[in-house]
Amino acid sequence: MKDLKSDAESFKRQFSKWDAALKKAGHDSLEKLYTKVHDEIKKNPARVKKEKKKNPIKYSDKKKTIIEVSGGKKYRRDRRLTNEERKKRVEQKIAKATA
Repeated sequence: MKDLKSDAESFKRQFSKWDAALKKAGHDSLEKLYTKVHDEIKKNPARVKKEKKKNPIKYSDKKKTIIEVSGGKKYRRDRRLTNEERKKRVEQKIAKATA
């Protein structure tokens, strides 16, 4: 660490985000930031839960096998065939084999 502080460029490259976070919090050292955070937690220890966002799934076909995600990407989800679909598929294979 002492070697990095002597070389300002490499120190800045590795710890620039730490410095930005400390400046944003208004502290010059990590120890002071930790003591401030712990004091705030001791004042009000009740934990506030964040609400989770539920993104509804959008399907682009009637059988709900192709999923559209935000950003325009599409994914294919395999699903089980119904009994009727399996029987039709067997009939098609038999018809194809006998033809």
